[in-house]
Amino acid sequence: MVGRWKILFFPAREMPAVAPPFLPSPRHATDYEHIVLANGQLLVEKVSAGKMSTTQLELYFLRLQMPTHPSDLIHLESKGVAVDIGYFATGPHRRALAQELRAEVQGGLFSN
Repeated sequence: MVGRWKILFFPAREMPAVAPPFLPSPRHATDYEHIVLANGQLLVEKVSAGKMSTTQLELYFLRLQMPTHPSDLIHLESKGVAVDIGYFATGPHRRALAQELRAEVQGGLFSN
């Protein structure tokens, strides 16, 4: 029973050094991607660490690169403007999003 306090000293001393990398970062708690397809345009709004970026792509010139590996992002490019999407989706969901987006773009939604 006497040695128990000596053993508990080491984990208590190491926890402050080991714990910080495992704590979630509150800066990224509200990160998101929002994709809007309307009026011949694809609007991609991304928020990361409180900074918002908006990218507008013309659908007529849009190139969509499907992810080949589960860790790959969806690459969109139109008239020299490029953006990667799918940061917050798993590999299978990212691939499904790319297929759905390709179907909507090829389906003629932008011909209004």
